[in-house]
Amino acid sequence: MDSGKYFEFYNSISAIETKIYQQINDIFLKEREKWMSLNTVDKKPDNKNSIEPKQHKCKFCFKAYKSYNGKYMHVQAKHLNKKYTCQMCCKQFSQNFHLQRHIKNVHKTNKN
Repeated sequence: MDSGKYFEFYNSISAIETKIYQQINDIFLKEREKWMSLNTVDKKPDNKNSIEPKQHKCKFCFKAYKSYNGKYMHVQAKHLNKKYTCQMCCKQFSQNFHLQRHIKNVHKTNKN
C-alpha cells in the first residue's frame, strides 16, 4: 500500500472514530440528564401553613401525599430504590423506621 492511500485510509478511519465518539457522548449526555432528573427531589415548601390535603404529588407516578415527607420517602423507596441494610443479618428495608423496628424486635438492641 502506498503512503497516499495509507493516509487516506487512516483519515477515513479517524473520521469514523470521531463520529462514533460524538454519538456515544450524545447518548451518554441524554442518559445522564434522565438519571439526574430521577435523582432530584422537589424542595420542601417554605410555608408550612399553606398545605392543603394531598397537595404533594410524586412527579414520576403522580401519587398524592398529605405531607412533603411522605412524598420524599415514597420517591426514595420506590423510584430511587434506596435501601437500608441491617448490619447484623443483611436484611434490607425501604425505610429507616422499618430497619430500626427490625433491629429492636429481632436483634433486641437499639441502634445508636
